[in-house]
Amino acid sequence: MEARRPGKLEQFLALLTALIAVWVMIPDHERKHLQMRLTASAHRAAARLAYVQGHEGMTDELAGRGQASQYYTAAYRLSLRDTLGRRLDRMRP
Repeated sequence: MEARRPGKLEQFLALLTALIAVWVMIPDHERKHLQMRLTASAHRAAARLAYVQGHEGMTDELAGRGQASQYYTAAYRLSLRDTLGRRLDRMRP
């Protein structure tokens, strides 16, 4: 008789359950530190992407291509980094 392999949903739920169990076992100060590190990483990544998108937009604008507005829009939306920075400042003691 062949053993049944768990499906994608069952694997996802098992992983989610394990992550929740680990998260609950982490002490409060470690959890706070981890949240701050993740927020800081997201802040840096969004800042870098906004910088790249802004420069791509300038390059296209100077070259006369019509795609500059798409890059500028992406850079503007990536200004989420400012929100992340404010959130990180509120998390600091």
